Amino acid sequence: MIDAKWISSTALVLGAVLFVSVNALLESTLVGVRLDLTQHRLYTLSSGTRNILKRLQEPVTVRLYVSKQIATRLPLYGPYAIRVEELLHEYSRLAGNKINLEVIDPEPFSEAEDRAVANGLQGIPLTDGETKFYFGIAASGPTDERAVIPFLTTDREEFLEYDLTKLVHQVAWPKKPVIGLIDTLNLTADQNSMAMRTGNETPIAIEQMRKAFDVHTLDKTLDRIPEDIDVLLLIQPLGLDASTYYAIDQFVLRGGRILAFVDPLPEDSSSAVIAPPDSFSKLTAAWGVTIDTSKVVGDLQLARQVQYQNNGRISAARYLPWLNLPQDFIDNSDVITAKLGSLNLASAGAISKNADAKTQFIPLVYTTEYATTMDASMVKTARDLQAMLRNFRPDNKSYTLAARVTGSIATAFPDGPPPKAVPSDNTNQQSPAVPPLPEQLKVSKKATNIVIVADTDMLQNELCLAG
Repeated sequence: MIDAKWISSTALVLGAVLFVSVNALLESTLVGVRLDLTQHRLYTLSSGTRNILKRLQEPVTVRLYVSKQIATRLPLYGPYAIRVEELLHEYSRLAGNKINLEVIDPEPFSEAEDRAVANGLQGIPLTDGETKFYFGIAASGPTDERAVIPFLTTDREEFLEYDLTKLVHQVAWPKKPVIGLIDTLNLTADQNSMAMRTGNETPIAIEQMRKAFDVHTLDKTLDRIPEDIDVLLLIQPLGLDASTYYAIDQFVLRGGRILAFVDPLPEDSSSAVIAPPDSFSKLTAAWGVTIDTSKVVGDLQLARQVQYQNNGRISAARYLPWLNLPQDFIDNSDVITAKLGSLNLASAGAISKNADAKTQFIPLVYTTEYATTMDASMVKTARDLQAMLRNFRPDNKSYTLAARVTGSIATAFPDGPPPKAVPSDNTNQQSPAVPPLPEQLKVSKKATNIVIVADTDMLQNELCLAG
């Protein structure tokens, strides 16, 4: 049998912190890709997958490595291996001669096993400690772009089509999606700018993001988002110019995707609690949501145990604003959050849907009903954790900590673009000519796709690598 603990320990921790950025990008090109297992439509491919297979111009090679004799002895993996192989044959059939499918049995100590390892597959040790079970896919495209699923775990079975289509798309169209980044916390500062950060280590999540995507750091005072940006990543987008919020507004209206991390109390920041500027509040109101940056969410059932110094002694207590959320409180039906396992958040805020919202509001991460909100400035200065616990009174309601917002929206700036902020210096140097702004969009050209997370600390190594 397979050592289940070993499998769970190989799950990428970074999946928790990159879940939105990775899949929000894919959603823009793989719309509608799902495998509906609940209705037993095991081999009925979605229109999104069919369109991608029809668009293939050059051959793609897909190699399925599966230890067949071992798979037949494993109740979970035997039927699943057959299902994967048959689904890949369906991909090959629909793609005509544009998918070269190879099914390889990497027997122990064989050249096939050596190729599997060289291609990045993970052999799972069996209980005898010597034999390994291989069950993964390696793909390559016309430009020798390579992609791999190291091991096909059964807990991703309901998203099998999504993962396979993503793999094919990645090697067939290897151009990396472009992320436009606005980061007021300087979490993404390069090594030359590291002095700007309060810490001295770039978060692993940020390093991995730069490897996976083409990341363009944007000026925090810009008045338009460049046309080549696929997804706009906002880290603590508070205190920006009104013209920058206008640029974000227009980016969304023309169909751009947004991933925003907005935190009422970033743990590694020494700055005071920031009230959202009017332009930011107008922007989120146009999206149909409110983010209360003056409040921090606490949950007694999800609170993490911490140690702290109390009158010279080390004490332990549950710290209400620091939350460990198991999968029960993470949406398991959305492809971007399913099977994450758990998430760690610190001093997160609450996101709520406005009563007059026209958009669809989908909670992705949420608390128990044994939760409440606390004043962020009070949490920042709190020293007595026991007093915080004694004063805790649950609101008997669940708070949303991360959400997806979709649908049609109208501009947050119906009166037109705000005036560009004038530089504070009094130099007489003439600024270079700036082309006029494009004609303002008043309503969205296509359905929006916005993901908001009311926390930035989950990007930090201390939380994303915590148990």
